Amino acid sequence: MYALGALLMRPISRNDPADITKHGRTASLVQATPDLHKALQEANTPSKHEVIGRQIGATDHQADTLVCDPYGLARADLAVGRGTTEAAVRP
Repeated sequence: MYALGALLMRPISRNDPADITKHGRTASLVQATPDLHKALQEANTPSKHEVIGRQIGATDHQADTLVCDPYGLARADLAVGRGTTEAAVRP
């Protein structure tokens, strides 16, 4: 692991298929996020707004899990890292 200031980074092993898969999945989720937020702004009915909001929540949860697992972090640790309260991080 590498420390960059207060940030701890785990290098991706290019020889480990699981690492490559997790990295690809994380990148895919992160790249989908702006499109989901744009779609949320463009939602023209309450039901569309709710569905897209749930998709954003699910995407955030999946990305958080992929980030937390390799470091043995709990979701509450993300709240600390973000400077928010634990309640602000979806369970």
